[in-house]
Amino acid sequence: MFGELWLKSFHQYQLQYDVKASPSRSLKVQLAMNNGPWDTYWSREHYLATNWQTITTNFAYLGTDDPGASLQFHCGNSLVDFYIDNVKLLDLGPVVIVTTNASTYSINAPTGLTATPKALLPKITLHWTDNSSIEQGYKIYYSNANVKPASPLIVSNANSTGALVSGLNLSTTYYFWVDAYSNTLTSADATTQATTVGAPWSQATAAAAFSGRFSHTSVVFNNKIWTIGGADSTGSLTNDVWYSANGTNWSRATNNASFAARYGHTSVVFNNAMWVIGGYRDYHRNDVWYSTNGTNWSHATASAAFTGRTGHTSVVFNNKMWVIGGQADDGSLTNDVWYSSDGTNWIQSTPAAGFPGRMFHTSSVFNNKMWVIGGYNGSYFNDVWYSSDGIKWTKSTTVSARYGPTSTVFNNSLWLIGGYNGSTYFNDVWYNSAP
Repeated sequence: MFGELWLKSFHQYQLQYDVKASPSRSLKVQLAMNNGPWDTYWSREHYLATNWQTITTNFAYLGTDDPGASLQFHCGNSLVDFYIDNVKLLDLGPVVIVTTNASTYSINAPTGLTATPKALLPKITLHWTDNSSIEQGYKIYYSNANVKPASPLIVSNANSTGALVSGLNLSTTYYFWVDAYSNTLTSADATTQATTVGAPWSQATAAAAFSGRFSHTSVVFNNKIWTIGGADSTGSLTNDVWYSANGTNWSRATNNASFAARYGHTSVVFNNAMWVIGGYRDYHRNDVWYSTNGTNWSHATASAAFTGRTGHTSVVFNNKMWVIGGQADDGSLTNDVWYSSDGTNWIQSTPAAGFPGRMFHTSSVFNNKMWVIGGYNGSYFNDVWYSSDGIKWTKSTTVSARYGPTSTVFNNSLWLIGGYNGSTYFNDVWYNSAP
């Protein structure tokens, strides 16, 4: 114990001492008023090593002048030997008072606050610059409304410069306030905002039985996921058909379907059959095929009303088959939308949907909406759009950028399968239950 230390009101102090213990042990340092009680002014705990350490810590004394304060070092175990030497208490001078907007603060506020969403996770990482040498820590407030909460939701340690905020809602904008504090004093706020991204995707398999490919199609039919045709890593076009009951184990239905091998086509399930629509082999096609077993395929029409195209998408919505966007005969990228109730007669819903023209995107129906995901128009898209009527489209969350993937709904989740990002042919399988 060291007694009769003169503490001056609203002064900053630096406590320095050399210490070691045998065996290693935690040490609590306490600063109190004359004659106790202990822990009145300030305390700090740290872990002692068996070799000598020099400990330096800063604090602010915000009470009234005390000419007889006491300093105590306590290990809490009589079987531990610890040694203290060269104890120094340095007066660093008065606490600097800063007045801002008619409010008085005795601690420098953090600056440079940034908020960075975690990729595909409902988390945001905060970073700031620590400008104070006397704070006890930082209080972090956040809300999805631009109103500062009454109490902090996170409290970090002194000298910290960041925090991870988790447990947030998906696709939501959050507002953040961070301030330094010491006892009853609080700095001005540092503020920022950020928006969380969509729900995370889980991998069912990193390597399915079928070859890596892109611009294939996938549907759910007879309680199985089906993958049809596409281009493989050698550039060869395929017309094989695969199925899986769990997204991990895959079996081949046929290696050579009746329709020409192709890529950039679309597939849906409609009227108890699987359908293949359009695509490319030698030219942009607008033929339509269907099958009830995945092996035997029949022609619905050799030339639908929409122009031959590839890289479009198709879904079944409101008892109709839909064709969305893609690359037309002249090479232009479209955002028109077509529908049919029989696979032969096609009607244009809109010549220009809200999303940019694109090809090799993917679409599914989930939560009573049609979805458009990713694609290509000279760069790789990672955006996600939805519509409840085929005319008005709203932008939603994001996924990893790629074109030529497929998507489908299985076990109450939206699945994303394969694709290409300019360097890698994917055969990964992902799913999302809340996009």
